[in-house]
Amino acid sequence: MKEIAANTASGAAEKRVSPNVASSKYVMQVQNQLGKAVVGIGAVSLKTYFMMSTANNRKVNKVIEFINKGDVSSAITTFNSMLITNPINNKLTTIANTNLQDLYNLIKDKPAYSIMLTKLIEVMDNTKDISTPEFLSGIISLAADNAKDLALPKLNATSDLVDIYTTAAMIGIPFKQIANIMVSPMFE
Repeated sequence: MKEIAANTASGAAEKRVSPNVASSKYVMQVQNQLGKAVVGIGAVSLKTYFMMSTANNRKVNKVIEFINKGDVSSAITTFNSMLITNPINNKLTTIANTNLQDLYNLIKDKPAYSIMLTKLIEVMDNTKDISTPEFLSGIISLAADNAKDLALPKLNATSDLVDIYTTAAMIGIPFKQIANIMVSPMFE
């Protein structure tokens, strides 16, 4: 995260900040205070993620229960309620780190669930490299270290915008994709 922050326009501008200039002192003070707010937002996001992840894993268990009872319609409806379309690449995803392996093992050889299997494979592929708890913990660590590194403002992870990072991470969007959007001219 720090490497991406250093390569942003704000990262380059930081090299011109001097503690001997009054306006620079003000900017540094504001940026240092940002860390406190983002620590709180990050902690709430982590709690929210764990709640959403637990709820999604319960849905997976419900889908498995429906399949075992032979209730194809309820299984498909419940499964589809877990799906999210990634707004960046329009691929199917779900809450990151949802345990889908048991469901996959159950339906991989059942023709009645072929459409569900296709969607499940796509979701598993799109979320396989995402570790949301580590990402959210990283945001909290960046916030705690913001006084010395000032990485949050470089990434536009301000108290007004950090929820975009945390929400996107929860639905399985990789950090680099989120950061590329957040440091784009649209947010400057």
